[in-house]
Amino acid sequence: MDHLRKTHVVVNNRKNKAIKIQKIIASTREFQHQDIILEIGTGSGGIATYFASQDMQFNVQAVDIVDNRVFKEGYQFQLVNNTMLPFEDESFDVMITNHVIEHVGESDAQLHHLCEIKRVLKKDGFAYLAVPNRWMLVEPHV
Repeated sequence: MDHLRKTHVVVNNRKNKAIKIQKIIASTREFQHQDIILEIGTGSGGIATYFASQDMQFNVQAVDIVDNRVFKEGYQFQLVNNTMLPFEDESFDVMITNHVIEHVGESDAQLHHLCEIKRVLKKDGFAYLAVPNRWMLVEPHV
């Protein structure tokens, strides 16, 4: 894992990204009052803060391997050391992992990341998983 990672996205862009994620999820699954949401790799905390501020009174939790949060209000945060998630099985209604998988390590760590998402997601839950496109013209991480 890249423990020296810095938040590389424009912080003001996080609200727009959160709105996009919310629309994608809502097109498939109706949000419920007090859904339990986990964001893996919260970075600046903007997406977690956005979901925590919604009228649905979501219970939002977030994890990351470093604390680079700019936005810290409205949600619970935990540091993690690797791809192991410190939660019980089937704990979350919604999981958000936005461009995280490419940071967790090689294919075995990436597989474990996916297995952990499946483990902590409720059977009728929804996972939003964004991954990089190998054919992108611009590498956004550098």
